[in-house]
Amino acid sequence: MASESGVKFFAVFKNVSNMSFDTNYNSTESITAIGINWNLRAKRMLHQKENQVYLELYLSAHEHTFKEFESYDVTFKIVLINQRNGCSFNKEMNATFIFKRTTTGWGWTQYLPFHELVDSNKGWLINDSILVKCELSVKER
Repeated sequence: MASESGVKFFAVFKNVSNMSFDTNYNSTESITAIGINWNLRAKRMLHQKENQVYLELYLSAHEHTFKEFESYDVTFKIVLINQRNGCSFNKEMNATFIFKRTTTGWGWTQYLPFHELVDSNKGWLINDSILVKCELSVKER
């Protein structure tokens, strides 16, 4: 019998303006759903085609918590929280993906242009940190 779990968690990424290019930053916050450990990953990346730097955000599963040959249907939402007082506008992306031991991460390579992220007038970056919420529903296949 397949099992299913729905959870949400928040992650804080610090020192965002000093993120190195093409380096994965894993959230220290994580959650366990049906025996799999999940966290968020952020990356600052130059996309050559547009010649623009983006914030990339991914949901990541810890592969060592997968049983061999198992796969999971995962529906998830990653929300970049606007931290400006009185602002209710957040950036939200939704996806459904099949996670398995060989594909343990999925997300968006162009979540938000980096110059918008670090623009103090936009409200994403407060004290050089961003707040990200993840909601996920995991179902064993």
